[in-house]
Amino acid sequence: MEKLVPYTVHLPPELHRKLKRAARDRKAAGIVREALTAYLDELDPYEAGIKAGIKKAKEEVATHPLLNNLSWKDESMAEIVGALLENIDG
Repeated sequence: MEKLVPYTVHLPPELHRKLKRAARDRKAAGIVREALTAYLDELDPYEAGIKAGIKKAKEEVATHPLLNNLSWKDESMAEIVGALLENIDG
């Protein structure tokens, strides 16, 4: 995992309350990172959502025990499915 660097942001109270609610589910930091990445990469919201979904799917596939234990032609199913997800156009 890459090193993360802290950054302080001042938020309006209503946005802060919503973010605190998301933090209860351990999602706040990820939500903020995805939103900043989409904004700075100038992605439209649809494309950003697709890319975030593909990234999450790849993470799940890479850590799935069954997919890591099944293989075909010396390649794990996790690697095969990960490569397929990598080639999806968002």
